[in-house]
Amino acid sequence: MTDVSRYFDQEMKNRKKIQISGPRSYVDSVEKILKDWIYFSYVGRAVLSEIYGSAQGTEVHIKFSSSSGADSSGVLEDSRAEGSYATDLTKGTGKGASSVLSFDLTCKLPSNLCKTKCTNPRFNLPRFVLLHELVHSMRHVRGKWRAGVTVNLNRKSLALEEAIGIVITNIFMSEKGDNKLRADHVSLDTIGPDVQSFVKQPTASTILDQIRADHPALYNGIAGLKQSKFPFNPFAAHP
Repeated sequence: MTDVSRYFDQEMKNRKKIQISGPRSYVDSVEKILKDWIYFSYVGRAVLSEIYGSAQGTEVHIKFSSSSGADSSGVLEDSRAEGSYATDLTKGTGKGASSVLSFDLTCKLPSNLCKTKCTNPRFNLPRFVLLHELVHSMRHVRGKWRAGVTVNLNRKSLALEEAIGIVITNIFMSEKGDNKLRADHVSLDTIGPDVQSFVKQPTASTILDQIRADHPALYNGIAGLKQSKFPFNPFAAHP
């Protein structure tokens, strides 16, 4: 089957920022998720706006993958937050860099999380996996990626970037009526939409403050909606 390539530009503004490539059926399916689920949501559109507003020459390339799950990778020196890359490998130029998002539509659970028969959690549905990875890609193209930083989230230690992806995707899930939210990046555990319990966690402020500092338009736009659109909105609950 011949591969095709297409840019997603729902508003037809000739923006070549989000490219999808692979077999035609794959490109059609990914485009449908972007159109029906991500573009038509407050959270999803905020993420897309951050990508569309990234530096000239950067793009997100969503590529067909038949491996388990999904993965985003950027040209790290430019995708990492501003600093001296030569002296600190966790920092880069902060200019932003193109991001490759390898995405498997089947979203199979990794074997380390499901060694026996288990139920696929809602957070592993393709629309939520794609949004999570788009958050990573958004961080790449905006030059905000912070490697080597860990935080605690729901009593589990994980990378700051995974925590950011989980929090934004959980808000997106809540907006779409799914309130069995993802707890962490190392298990299939879920949490409810109790936003007050979440923001009271010792390191919640670290995660939320980082999102607010790096993506103020996204953060403030979602915070301004309070909890009218989604029960889980820690941006609105965070002081």
